[in-house]
Amino acid sequence: MSDIPTNYLSDDVTASRCLPSGHPVFAGHFPAQPIVPGALLLDMVIRHASRQLSVAPNCIRIDQAKFLLPVGPDESIDLSLDEGAGTTSHRFTLRVGDKTVASGTITVMGTIAA
Repeated sequence: MSDIPTNYLSDDVTASRCLPSGHPVFAGHFPAQPIVPGALLLDMVIRHASRQLSVAPNCIRIDQAKFLLPVGPDESIDLSLDEGAGTTSHRFTLRVGDKTVASGTITVMGTIAA
């Protein structure tokens, strides 16, 4: 998924992303009714968590993910990462507006850089 732009607007625990309707992923992911693939949403979670937690992306394991609603082109996706208190487990939530579209948990499997 290296061809996916990483234009996040982020602070400590949140990020936003919007895939334009012309993005190539929509050509094959249901041309009649395009939606953002779940794998792309999880890639967003891993990349953001990797930066925020100072670990390599391959040190992040997705333990659980629920996809509740489809995300279409040109919709702003907001990601929040709730840091576990002294643990390596973190909860993520993806929202479009006030609707939760996906949520789950990740675990950091490597050492966090100081």
